[in-house]
Amino acid sequence: GCGEYVKGDFVKLTAIPNEDYLFEGWYNGERFLSNNINYDFTAKENLNLTAKFIALSEIEAIYAPEITASELEPENGKKVNVSIKTNEENAKIYYTKDGSEPTVNSDEYTEPFEITGTDETIIVKAITSVDDKVSEVTVIEIKFSKYDLSDIKFGDIDGKRGVTANDAALVLQKVLNSSFPLPIQEKTNDWIKYADVSGDKKLTAADAAIILQKALNSNFTMPVEVDK
Repeated sequence: GCGEYVKGDFVKLTAIPNEDYLFEGWYNGERFLSNNINYDFTAKENLNLTAKFIALSEIEAIYAPEITASELEPENGKKVNVSIKTNEENAKIYYTKDGSEPTVNSDEYTEPFEITGTDETIIVKAITSVDDKVSEVTVIEIKFSKYDLSDIKFGDIDGKRGVTANDAALVLQKVLNSSFPLPIQEKTNDWIKYADVSGDKKLTAADAAIILQKALNSNFTMPVEVDK
């Protein structure tokens, strides 16, 4: 497409890929401008802008990367470690942290990184690139929010608002190593009342066994209930 604008006009362009194509980025000649499908600017001079696309047929044979985050629903301000890997040999990984589509012009992944936020969802996207071919996009969402102690469940040792085998494993690790810090200890000084599910006023392997039983059978009733 083309258009004529008066100097100083606000211009908004949108790239819409056809079926079986992915948007790669906006270019001014050979110079990369943006990988966001929406490109806004103020008209100052004549420009020859190009929206480049990649056929899906070129990406089907490339393994998509795997994105791992230390937490997906952290509390506000907490640092989350993010790592990305791929099974593709001799590949490069490119990623974005603002929800935009990654391209070979995006940041190249070289090592794990940290992100943090406040009452927001940060979207991390990544692709694998080998010999000018790219994979499909991998996406994860990390949702930062205020942690409410009322969300802690009885036996919820990792603070992830549920009772799982991981909670049982954490309790057992605490029993075997008293200096081992439990995630729930970061949430409240009264953490023991959420972990002592046997009600004997101490943390033992029995608590871990009871939590595991609850994780395997949601209808299983804990021996005691915590008074919040």
